[in-house]
Amino acid sequence: MQLSLWAGEAHLAWKPAPAPAGDSGGAALYEMRPVRAGDIHSLRRHTPRLGWHYVMVLLKSGVAYPPFYFGEGGVRALCAALSEHVRLQPARGNPGLLLVDPPAAGDDPLQRSLSTLGIPDALASDTANAADAAAPTPPDEAQPRGELEASAVGAFELLQGGDGAALASASLAASAQADPQVAATSATSPPPSPQPPLTPSEWESMLDSSGRLTDLHALRTRAFGGGVAPELRQFVWPFLLGLHPAGETARERAAARRERLREYRALRAQWQSIGPAQEARFAAFRERKTRIQKDVPRTDRRHPLFRAPDSEHSALMYRVLMSYMMWNFDLGYCQGMSDLLSPLIVVLAGAEGLPGGDSDACDAVEADCFWCFDRLMGMVGANFDQDQSGMHAQLLALARLLEALAPPLFQHLQRVSADNVFFAFRWVLCLFKRELRYEDVLRYWDALWSGRPDFLLFCCVAVLRWHKSTILDEALDFEEMLRLVQDLAGKIDVERMLQDARVLADSEQAAAIALPVMPPRALPPAGEA
Repeated sequence: MQLSLWAGEAHLAWKPAPAPAGDSGGAALYEMRPVRAGDIHSLRRHTPRLGWHYVMVLLKSGVAYPPFYFGEGGVRALCAALSEHVRLQPARGNPGLLLVDPPAAGDDPLQRSLSTLGIPDALASDTANAADAAAPTPPDEAQPRGELEASAVGAFELLQGGDGAALASASLAASAQADPQVAATSATSPPPSPQPPLTPSEWESMLDSSGRLTDLHALRTRAFGGGVAPELRQFVWPFLLGLHPAGETARERAAARRERLREYRALRAQWQSIGPAQEARFAAFRERKTRIQKDVPRTDRRHPLFRAPDSEHSALMYRVLMSYMMWNFDLGYCQGMSDLLSPLIVVLAGAEGLPGGDSDACDAVEADCFWCFDRLMGMVGANFDQDQSGMHAQLLALARLLEALAPPLFQHLQRVSADNVFFAFRWVLCLFKRELRYEDVLRYWDALWSGRPDFLLFCCVAVLRWHKSTILDEALDFEEMLRLVQDLAGKIDVERMLQDARVLADSEQAAAIALPVMPPRALPPAGEA
């Protein structure tokens, strides 16, 4: 690793060791050309007593370099030398993560975004105080807000064919004249007529005599195009989230559900068995528990299932979050996870209510909520990483899409220093949960879990394009963009957003963009941990 001064500024570079004679294998892949220290977001250092030391460099643009290994030590010396030129601050709760020149809270555009959008410290260490600022009260017509969170960018199939593709093609052709740069429905075009939701008879026709789902792709296509009838979501969502493999028979699903229930009860017993004496000696557990205790009562408190102070559904949410915190202790609990869990509880435990008086049945529903939440977090968990690499990568991808699909809008954002698109942070982190009416959230998630991995980003572009004239004519700056985004809560037409986003995703301009979307978190499946 080389540290040098150019024009009075520190620069870091990495030159790999020369390859042995005759070995032409990709040493250049690990070269890092000189990078200005001010462009570095953080350094992750690993200095075990035994084994190789290494450093990982994350840039503010979202680019993350592979580990740079120090065979003869030197990581501490590098950090000491770099600290003479920039301020290195250990992240709260993670001393191995060094933040480079962290700005004051009032100067950081990301933290200003979080504060304005009602998401304070959403990506800070989970030891931070979650109650520093309460979420603003939403408009009555919007779905209720909790105290905040993830872009569902799971490994889903690309949708092809079907009525939705024909509708998208028709819209693409009709709007080509309106916008020659990218064929997409304009802000003045009427919303397309949505398909009806998946019906019970259709659902039954997708299952064979053994209860096996015959065509997962067809289910996803149908859910994307028209959504799922409310009474069916509790059966369909576990398939869309990948909890139920398509090839399982009904008997095999029942057996797998019993095994997951057994595993969930054992997991829940771990934190329930921690007594006051042990908790007093377990700071990380204690702080995460406190944050969950504060967040749960404030999550979707206007929804009928969570309104009562002693709501059984809120109690279920608390138990699931505490169990997940123990299940994935490396990630733990971050402010906003309760926002993502709430709709799962509404769908899986709210359709017919919790089975009163039947502890086994109640536990089975609770376990279903937990494992579906685990699947969802497997898709979006990178958004909660302390180094913010997941969110940086997705916001960088969104900026690239805007540059290609709405050039005048992106150029304006560059002029006002808003091209980091932090104003869209809540859209990505919360999967538009705070922007849509509650029933529209469920419809949107029907589609989101059925579409392409980066579809959420195209939805962001679609909504911004609707307001392009306002943004350009009024020359909105960063703070005004934040207010614009906040004012959209409860006012977004979900079907129009889905249709416009699909047209954008199918455009030639989008096909030419390589998006740096974070992959799903690689964790062992249930039963193998």
